Amino acid sequence: MKCPKCGSNNIIEVIYQTTDTEHNNYDDTMGCLGFLLFGWVGLLLGIDNSSKTYTSKRTGYKCKECGSKLKKRENK
Repeated sequence: MKCPKCGSNNIIEVIYQTTDTEHNNYDDTMGCLGFLLFGWVGLLLGIDNSSKTYTSKRTGYKCKECGSKLKKRENK
């Protein structure tokens, strides 16, 4: 594989990792349960500050000479 920018054959494979966080603001189940037990004030039980974190990895290539990032070429 050659770098399209500088023509070098000095290419390395790199792994890019991305992290995404999803925040939940309200839990409907807890809100309904709170309403049944405590009335209108019980709706406050549905407030939820938990979050979920998702991590994804993808593989790419990088030229060691010029530093340009290359996408993985699909074989057709």
